[in-house]
Amino acid sequence: MYLYVYFQTESLELMADSLVALLKAQPALASLVPSLGHLPSLLKNLGQTNSNSVSIRCSLLLLHQLARNEVSYLTFLMDLSTGLS
Repeated sequence: MYLYVYFQTESLELMADSLVALLKAQPALASLVPSLGHLPSLLKNLGQTNSNSVSIRCSLLLLHQLARNEVSYLTFLMDLSTGLS
């Protein structure tokens, strides 16, 4: 069981780091992310007490990179003002 959780954690970190690197290399892609509808789930993950530290770290890395894009940033604000619906 521990080995499975370890590989799952490693995979999550690798995917998050890869996505952050992609968004750094291609900043215009960050404008497309809000239309996919994943921002509310990333924000909700931060508020869940049962989330593990790796999941929260990955969410923060992605949100930080997305916040550097104006379209994503404005979508964050709208999601927050509507109560993360």
